[in-house]
Amino acid sequence: MSVINNTYEKIDKETTKFFEMKREKLKKEEEDLKEKLKTEVTKIKEQLEINTSEVDNLIKVNEKLKKGINSLEKEEKILIKILSYVSKINKNQKEMRKLFQELMKNLKISFIEKESTIKYEEYYFNGIPIPKNIEFKEIGTNSFKVLWNIDDINLVNINKKEVKYKLEIRKENSKEDFNQIYEGKDNNFFVNIELEKNTCYEISI
Repeated sequence: MSVINNTYEKIDKETTKFFEMKREKLKKEEEDLKEKLKTEVTKIKEQLEINTSEVDNLIKVNEKLKKGINSLEKEEKILIKILSYVSKINKNQKEMRKLFQELMKNLKISFIEKESTIKYEEYYFNGIPIPKNIEFKEIGTNSFKVLWNIDDINLVNINKKEVKYKLEIRKENSKEDFNQIYEGKDNNFFVNIELEKNTCYEISI
């Protein structure tokens, strides 16, 4: 009788200890998962708040400019005032275009019950991917091949196969505008133009 009682007490304690350790481990896993979730969401929210604030500020500037223009009486529409408003409008439009070209990121979150983990999937809902890893090959006297690619990122509502690239060239440190030499969907182009000797050129993609 004492043997079975001792065995029972031993097994009972071992069982209790095992599940206590298991509960502690699960609690630690839960805390770690929640902490990471909070960190990842906070990072995305902070950047989204910055982007939202920039958009709001630009909209407010536009509204002020519109009110300013509407408040001018006919006799007050002096050329210098009109030019001032036009300059501010152009500046604001450039800022808005620049902002809308920036990649803006959000986060899709899902809990995978079978794996007891949280899946994070980043996606971009705004902006233009920037060409990277630009290479020059098959370089000749008046020709060369340019190759590039873009990051393999998740772009919502944007088909990367439909993205068009524009390739432009000009003399280095020139004040002249870039001359377009290619526009298309391919991420490479064979440049075959007459180049001046001992002259450096700038390429824009």
